[in-house]
Amino acid sequence: MISDTLLLFDLDNTLVYSEKIDSKCFGATFKERYGQPFPTIDWTYFSHVTDHTIFREAYFEIKKEYPTSNEIEEFKLEFVKKINLARQENPKDFNIIPGASDLFAYLRKEEIPFAVATGGWEAPARVKLKHVGLWQSDLIISGADNQYSRNELINEAIQRCQKRNFNWNKIIYVGDAIWDVKTCREMELPLLGIKRVGDHQELLKHGVSHVITNYADINEFFEKIRAVQVPE
Repeated sequence: MISDTLLLFDLDNTLVYSEKIDSKCFGATFKERYGQPFPTIDWTYFSHVTDHTIFREAYFEIKKEYPTSNEIEEFKLEFVKKINLARQENPKDFNIIPGASDLFAYLRKEEIPFAVATGGWEAPARVKLKHVGLWQSDLIISGADNQYSRNELINEAIQRCQKRNFNWNKIIYVGDAIWDVKTCREMELPLLGIKRVGDHQELLKHGVSHVITNYADINEFFEKIRAVQVPE
């Protein structure tokens, strides 16, 4: 049965495609604000792949001190303005993963508990979800606001679901990146990988048991959800 399972979804390249434009907006905001180039948009460069940690460590490299909470909030506001503008100027560059809207509608109809647990901050996450039509006021989002690691933000998502009185016996994460594999292995969570055509092998070789391309075939999604395992 899937009704006793809590599904947690990553966001970027799991629910929406952004073609690294959001990452470039992050770097551009940093350069404009501090006058120095962002170290890299290869997120594996940082100790944890969350916006909170990425920003703190990049800021430390140039300032030799960590940012205050006010500094983080001001940066976040400028970043959100940039990604909003990017979507207004080139809306077709930002697309929903095929089938995601129908999947979310089905999960709601069948009362299957689910939430979004993303390494990004919550404010830009809402921008992305609204842009592709996935945002609804009842959607639980756990972002990296004050969360250093992906383990922490997943635990935060679980706590928010508990407060909503969701019931489950099993938790499955749906994600696309190597850091999702690492996190699920550490937390002993089954992971359903999602990658575009031709990219499946990247996750499979890192121990992911099942990978899908998108959600267009909802039967395939649930078939693989029932079979997924903790990454080896």
